[in-house]
Amino acid sequence: MKFIDVIMNWLIDFPFVPKIVKNNREPIIQFVKFGTVGFFNTILAYLLTNFFYYILLAQLPFLAARDALRTQCSNFITFMITVYISFLLNGHYVFAEESNAAAGAEGELENRTDKAAAGADGGKPAVESKRKAFWKPLLKVYASYSITSLFLNGFLLYLEVNIFGVPYYIATLLNMCITIPLNFILNKFWAYK
Repeated sequence: MKFIDVIMNWLIDFPFVPKIVKNNREPIIQFVKFGTVGFFNTILAYLLTNFFYYILLAQLPFLAARDALRTQCSNFITFMITVYISFLLNGHYVFAEESNAAAGAEGELENRTDKAAAGADGGKPAVESKRKAFWKPLLKVYASYSITSLFLNGFLLYLEVNIFGVPYYIATLLNMCITIPLNFILNKFWAYK
């Protein structure tokens, strides 16, 4: 994703770009990277959902004739896979500094307490620390996407479509304007910390 850094730095250096953008270069580039990962994940989710719905789950006798159940199963499997991929990509390309700092700080604290508990040699605290440093942010990422994508988006869609009469295709676009920045904030300031 270095090419995104190069392109964004080049664009931000144009004379017509406001000073507020130039002064907030890193968070803006980070948000664009987050959006790039999200765009890739959206395409992947579309492909996976259709693959599971039309090909894989349609072959199972107990799901073949149950469209509603097959829909929910394909959405759930796709959600689990794409959020995991998003976690890996965002942790490596977008929030690498936050992720490494959090893992290092957590690992140091756990190593100190583990060494005190395990004796002079320290036992296996480094492996356990890495394992904890992986699972904790992963669970936070699943929680943040569950809150925004499943609950908030579902609630907003219900209000917009059923109460206010907004067409579904417009409501989903409106919700993206809320959920994408909220996901970015939750990931940046909570999940990868």
